[in-house]
Amino acid sequence: MSVETKKQNWFRKHWIISIFLGLFVIGVINGFFSNNDSNITGNVVNEEISNPPQEEVKTCVPDWSCSSWLACESSGTQKRTCVDSNNCGTNEGKPIENQNCKDYDLEMSISELLDQFSGLTKLQQEEKIKELKGKKIKTSTIVYKVNKASLSTQYVVMDDDYLYPSVKAFFPTEEKDKLLNINLGDKITFIGEFVTYKEGTYVPSYVEFTKSKLIE
Repeated sequence: MSVETKKQNWFRKHWIISIFLGLFVIGVINGFFSNNDSNITGNVVNEEISNPPQEEVKTCVPDWSCSSWLACESSGTQKRTCVDSNNCGTNEGKPIENQNCKDYDLEMSISELLDQFSGLTKLQQEEKIKELKGKKIKTSTIVYKVNKASLSTQYVVMDDDYLYPSVKAFFPTEEKDKLLNINLGDKITFIGEFVTYKEGTYVPSYVEFTKSKLIE
């Protein structure tokens, strides 16, 4: 056998061995990564099983709407009905449906009442007077004068401007004993039926009440 032939056999043998070694190494590497991928996938699956996604809990928020208060009953209370348009099945935040009847319709200061007429035309003032006439208004004032009303059995209380009062409140005789306890400069709270508004030309405007009663 020639030297050249021996060299060819040697290279062929080692080339085959190199191929087998290469295939072995590739197989080992593939197996390693395959095991890692399966472990990762298994961990993810196990985690999903042990920690299933939580369903979002929707909160129902009541939306209350109430009817107008009914007329006062003989018991001195009045009722209304409140309904939840979202039908949440709960009374959370539900407004009251029963209350003691108020003995007045509106509550405002004298200045707020006068402001109701500010900037109005004569015709608009007349309509505003019609709107308020007979309304029982709870208000307060500083007393400057308490006197017997002329041509009447009533008593009149005027506020702190003696010459140009902004309020004239007429009280029935039943209130006389209470009126006797009022001193000049006292602040009183009363409920009176609105009568009219008088716009002053050279003097301040004023509002007038009747059937007034003091609130203790």
